[in-house]
Amino acid sequence: MWNCDWMTPFGSNMMFMGGGLFGGLLSFLMILAVIYLIYRLIRAFVPTQIAASDKSASLEILKTRYAEGKISEDEYQRMRDILVG
Repeated sequence: MWNCDWMTPFGSNMMFMGGGLFGGLLSFLMILAVIYLIYRLIRAFVPTQIAASDKSASLEILKTRYAEGKISEDEYQRMRDILVG
């Protein structure tokens, strides 16, 4: 009547961790969802200063190339618009 097996606390018909018809697939999808949520939380709280420093470094290189006469004013304006957005 009551399941008293200490090895399977939820009985032998477990829905998660491999039991049941889709238990293994459901467990795998839940683990992927948790990993994805952790990844999104980390990305949300990590500053994006790396991208900003890359953009400013690229803009400095562009200014230097224009000052040295390696690119024309039209090329400079077009590239600067792309970098600044």
